[in-house]
Amino acid sequence: MNTVLAIQAVLQDAEEQQVENHQVKHWLMNLRDAVYDADDLLSEFTTHVLQQKAMDGDKIAMRERFNDISNDRDQFQLKLVGCPLETRVVTRGRDQSHSFVPDEEVIGGEKDKQAIIDLLLDFDVEDNVSFISIVGIGGLGKTALAQYVFNDEKVQANFELKIWVCVSDVFDIKTIVEMIIGSTTGRKPKNLNMDPLQNELRRTLSQKKYLLILDDVWNEDSENWCNLKRLLMGGAKGSFIQSSEESHEVEHVANEYFMELLWRSFFQEAKEDGGMNRRFKMHDLIHDLAAHYVSETDCILVDSNAKNVKEKGHHLSFPFYNISFFEENLSTLVKANKIQTFILAYNKWKYDQGTIEESTLKKLISTFRYLRALDLHGLNMRMLPNTIGTLMHLKYLDLSSNDIGVLPSSITKLVNLQTLKLCQCKKLRELTVDIQKLVSLKHLDIDGCENLTHMPCGLEQLTSLQTLTLFVVSKDPVSSSKHCGGLAELNKLNDLRGKLEIKNLARLKDATPEFKVANLKEKQRLSELILQWNLESDDSVDASDDENSMDSLQPHEHLKSLKVDGYMGVRVSSWLSFLTNLVELSIRNCKKCQYLPPLYQLSSLRELDIWDMDGLEYMTNGDMNDEISTSLALPSTFFPSLETLELDCPRMTCMPLFPNLERGLWLNNSSLKALEVTIEMKMMNNTGGRASSFPSSSSSSSSSSTPPLSKLKYLRLLKIQELESLLEESFKNLTSLERLQIWLCPNLTSLLEGMSESSSSSCVLEELEDDSSPVPMVKKKQGKPPDDVV
Repeated sequence: MNTVLAIQAVLQDAEEQQVENHQVKHWLMNLRDAVYDADDLLSEFTTHVLQQKAMDGDKIAMRERFNDISNDRDQFQLKLVGCPLETRVVTRGRDQSHSFVPDEEVIGGEKDKQAIIDLLLDFDVEDNVSFISIVGIGGLGKTALAQYVFNDEKVQANFELKIWVCVSDVFDIKTIVEMIIGSTTGRKPKNLNMDPLQNELRRTLSQKKYLLILDDVWNEDSENWCNLKRLLMGGAKGSFIQSSEESHEVEHVANEYFMELLWRSFFQEAKEDGGMNRRFKMHDLIHDLAAHYVSETDCILVDSNAKNVKEKGHHLSFPFYNISFFEENLSTLVKANKIQTFILAYNKWKYDQGTIEESTLKKLISTFRYLRALDLHGLNMRMLPNTIGTLMHLKYLDLSSNDIGVLPSSITKLVNLQTLKLCQCKKLRELTVDIQKLVSLKHLDIDGCENLTHMPCGLEQLTSLQTLTLFVVSKDPVSSSKHCGGLAELNKLNDLRGKLEIKNLARLKDATPEFKVANLKEKQRLSELILQWNLESDDSVDASDDENSMDSLQPHEHLKSLKVDGYMGVRVSSWLSFLTNLVELSIRNCKKCQYLPPLYQLSSLRELDIWDMDGLEYMTNGDMNDEISTSLALPSTFFPSLETLELDCPRMTCMPLFPNLERGLWLNNSSLKALEVTIEMKMMNNTGGRASSFPSSSSSSSSSSTPPLSKLKYLRLLKIQELESLLEESFKNLTSLERLQIWLCPNLTSLLEGMSESSSSSCVLEELEDDSSPVPMVKKKQGKPPDDVV
């Protein structure tokens, strides 16, 4: 450890000197190689630990399987004969920690140890019982530090009672109290309820100066902490409780660092994706600097051949022009056998690269056994060799856009794997059995895997999962196959974020409990949810089945995008009105739906798409006249942030108004009433008269007012049977209109001659060819549609 500290002390000076001193530069290269080798060694140790965790998970799963079988015995009316054997409950896939650590195994940490000891031996402390927390992510050595402090001679002599308790996953107060009593008395309390337990605990600690170590704490519930602390406050002055806690705040810290880099122009904000995701790119100058740096180190960017591949390189990007080019250069690539990152970059539009053979993949895998990241996307692969399981260090695997039908079973040996990308693998039929063995998996991207038939059992055990883009409901009952998982697999995956699509919900009949157990309401980090029921529009579907399922699938109120497709209920669940953070809402192909709950409460909504809704009659709980009256007094409550509206609802006559539209309005086979009423909206003044304008979007800080739809850029009218003519009065407010499309409106007899003078000079007026339309002329003006209009 002293050697490492000595090297660390001179690193900054060495970095500065290497520009002019080649010996120092060579020394740094040797140091980097040594660090990489040490990282490989540490990774092997970590892998063995994770493999043990996966095995322990198998034991838990087997236990649960036997429990299910045991619970089924009741239906056979079997009698209990004799006493059942005592069983041991396994609650965690890792060993319990303890207080003992040999002195010779303690390396480093002297400063941290001394800082904690100084706190424990502080004789000026005022409180009877004080608290110290050691917080950090797993693997940082929190337990080792606590052991180091616990066994210090001065600490041992300072406290009358020294107690070590490993809390582990479940923060159960009763269990913790039992362990504290057991540690101090040498006996475990038996068959005691909580009240006699807390009495015995307080007698045990009363007026004694104690040190209590609570190791491996995962609890984030402040109420549980407070309830436990109340029971521990009876110690003598100078008592301490020290906890080592797993931190879930690391992401917040990472975000702060990221925002700092953004502020310093390391990144540039490229665009915002509908208010849900912000995308960034590296600043050009930083990119050039990074490219220059990697060319001088161990990052290799191959262009037309592999001659510049360095034997000691660790990160390699290789262009995949075609299979022959890759195979010709593979023999040169294998000399860099310590590669940690291997990216096969391809352009499917530019090259017909052929199909990569299994033998080639096997050679690649056997050569680069230290890989952490492997990118094989878009290579027309039909199968992945079983040898993939030998890449024990692998953390990132991209197999997207390939023709793989089934994954090899050996993939579950990749216990370090954190990201598995399978998006657009359109021939993939199923995920691997025993997926729970991928104990480190955080990101599973299966978006666009349209032939996936079901989800595997064991998915629910991957509680660290943050990305699960698709969940497919099986056609077969869950109980019919031990490999087929139902919606219950989603129950504990409350750290999911980003997008989640659930397909084939109509396959579940009369299954309200199973929908509820999906527990969507607790997934507060999800930003986009897609719910697909009956894409075949089967009219025989019982509406009540879909209504009950939708009621049970209520998401968290933080959701920003919701898409519903193929729903066959008559009504949409009322919880839709409470998703006040929604930015995008799409409801399509819901043939039986007759009404929607009020949506004008969705003040953040920017995009609204109600399409192919043949039965929809209204989008409000009240009478249309009442809604209009309300709009005159409180116009800002009517879609104040809405920018885009698409409607295909032939029967709908009643909906909230939309005066603040900016980007576009699509009306297909729908009534013009909502559009006409919106244009005619006026704001009531204080004297009861009507003002001449309508206020702008509530998102604007300006106090000025503008006419309704005066910011609209794009208007499309398609199959509007009632449209006979364009009146100047109807379009006088559309002063920002850049494009007007009128398609397949058979009763339209005339266009407005003076319309172009009332709209902007860039307006384009179009009509599709339609022999049934008797329109005498179509006027077009030069210009192009805005870039942001589809």
